[in-house]
Amino acid sequence: MAMAVELAGKWIGVPSSKGELVPARGPKDFGWDPIFQPDDDDQMYAEVAKEEKNKISHHSRAVSLAKSHFAEVGYVLQTDNSRRG
Repeated sequence: MAMAVELAGKWIGVPSSKGELVPARGPKDFGWDPIFQPDDDDQMYAEVAKEEKNKISHHSRAVSLAKSHFAEVGYVLQTDNSRRG
């Protein structure tokens, strides 16, 4: 799946991961991870260490892209959760 979004008047592509849906393997604690097998790996996202998955997943690449874009247009992202009600 691929898509584009508009952020602050600029259209950007959102990264995608190529692979296939297969019978579930590994922990079933996060979304599609147990049934998604990337084309370039023999492990499901659910079977990969979280730190490693976050380096290769389309989610982490999308967040990185969004952070870069926001920094480019001068937005400051609040990451301190202590201010939440």
